[in-house]
Amino acid sequence: MKYPGIEMNEKMQLLKCAVCDNEEIAEHADFCIICGIPVYNKCLGSDYDNEPCEHICQGNARYCELCGSETLFLHKAILKAWDYEEPESLTYESDLDDSLPF
Repeated sequence: MKYPGIEMNEKMQLLKCAVCDNEEIAEHADFCIICGIPVYNKCLGSDYDNEPCEHICQGNARYCELCGSETLFLHKAILKAWDYEEPESLTYESDLDDSLPF
């Protein structure tokens, strides 16, 4: 199964902003110039020597492939958890309770 993610370029940088859809992302940019989100999906964990991992992960990565820690895109809710289920939409039926006065 392939999990949905965000499209990245060959440098693992967003092609367009996942929040505001800004397509003007410079090669040297670390953040979107419109909404300020990071344009790289970095690991937020530490390696075995307690040094920041900072591995740049794929656009669909919720966890780092090197250390297993959460990624920035998951932490900032840019990506939903892999097991997230959309809540069922509420439906209102006119005949739920005809005794209500309104």
